[in-house]
Amino acid sequence: MKPNSVPWARTISLGLFSVTSVILADTAAALESYPAYPMGVHTTFSAKVPPKPGFYLGAGLAIGGGDTFVSPSGQDLEADFSIQVLSTALVYSWDHEIWGGRPLSYLGVPFINRDAAVIAPTPMGPRTLSYDDFTIGDIVVGQALGWQNNKNWSTKAGLEFHLPTGDYEPGFTSNSNNYVTAYAFGAATYHNASNDHFSIKAMLGVPFENPDTNYHSGKHVIVEGAIGKGISPRLGIDLVGFAMFQIEDDRGPSVDPDTGNRTELYGIGPQIRWNFGPNNAATLSVRYLHEFGALNRPEGGRFFIQTAIPLGNKKGSNR
Repeated sequence: MKPNSVPWARTISLGLFSVTSVILADTAAALESYPAYPMGVHTTFSAKVPPKPGFYLGAGLAIGGGDTFVSPSGQDLEADFSIQVLSTALVYSWDHEIWGGRPLSYLGVPFINRDAAVIAPTPMGPRTLSYDDFTIGDIVVGQALGWQNNKNWSTKAGLEFHLPTGDYEPGFTSNSNNYVTAYAFGAATYHNASNDHFSIKAMLGVPFENPDTNYHSGKHVIVEGAIGKGISPRLGIDLVGFAMFQIEDDRGPSVDPDTGNRTELYGIGPQIRWNFGPNNAATLSVRYLHEFGALNRPEGGRFFIQTAIPLGNKKGSNR
């Protein structure tokens, strides 16, 4: 690997975890549209192709929190919440090609610690709803193809599934959506010898019906990306961001026809990235995303620390 190259493995270092929402007991169905995918996790090097076949291991910590929950109609509710997610992800880069791209198979398992309270207005006065727990969330499995189009550009396309493996209890806060969500995605990355960087990733989320509530969340789109400058072959800084919005109303009990119970959120912030170890094979990135424009979900900020390392990769030429 060239000294100034960055392994694709950084793109999966945290990527596969589910962050749960604050669910009000009296309006649980209205908030089932909370997306399974954690927005802002694949802003950087989202289409980088692994330099060699073999296993790549990622781990990361995401810390989110805030003091506002925004209802589907745009009403701000007083809240106090924090969520910490420790994620592990294992990716295997196959030693052959399909349609000129390298197959990439991956599995992600999240560990979630939640501490939250929401003060909700009721006919009998304000009511505080809260939770505090540590659990395993919904796991993710996926398959992608990655192409190294030329020296600087790479692209990727794939399909992943967020599976309802976490604990779920209808009408209460849960660490699982209790339904499968499928995501089709495409991504492109530019990365040159000066460590300058641009990435963009677009996803279409297709939720399945919740069998316990007969509630069907609407399809949604997530776009995330980054643009940045290399300070040195090892150090770079970026501006990162994401946008998430529903393109289809929810269907099922308690859907407000005026809002469709749609969910929306945006985020923007800075990032520092660092390559280290032999041949820069290990990576570390730190970023903060300020959230705004929320509907039907909490609004605050999220802080990511991500790292990725190759594990027992096969001998072969670098990509």
